[in-house]
Amino acid sequence: MIIYLVGYMGVGKTTVGQKLAQKLRYPFLDTDDIICSLEGKNISTVFSDMGEPYFRALETRVLSGIMHLTRAVVATGGGMACSDENQRIISQSGKSIYLKASPNFLAERLQEFSDRPIIEKHKDDLTTFISNHLQARSGYYDKASYIVDAEQPIEDIVDIIINQLG
Repeated sequence: MIIYLVGYMGVGKTTVGQKLAQKLRYPFLDTDDIICSLEGKNISTVFSDMGEPYFRALETRVLSGIMHLTRAVVATGGGMACSDENQRIISQSGKSIYLKASPNFLAERLQEFSDRPIIEKHKDDLTTFISNHLQARSGYYDKASYIVDAEQPIEDIVDIIINQLG
């Protein structure tokens, strides 16, 4: 089975994914890392050099390559689950876990990062920006197989996911 971790940037998909994969003895993949390897650039540079439409098409291409695996834990980029095509691929090839967090929680975590292309222009009012962005994306995120509160210790999140998957 492929387990896709979806949710907003900074919610902890990579950290949770690494621990979950270790516990399940599954390979771990991070789609942003794959994109960086393919492009030879960091995500910010791909975004700024090529634009968001190119980046989103690249995400779909990466996801299409992953979907044929028999088992893996996959940390997706924050916007990867926000397209009908990517939703179709995810639902056909595995289970998705939405790591859900409040705008305040996310803003607090994201203040530490300066390399997130979508938020770098919104640092002054980050909570409001995240709140609006989450509202726009919620229709996609809420389609996940399971929703887990990400505002708790990582080990608890991992245990909850394992219990939900049976």
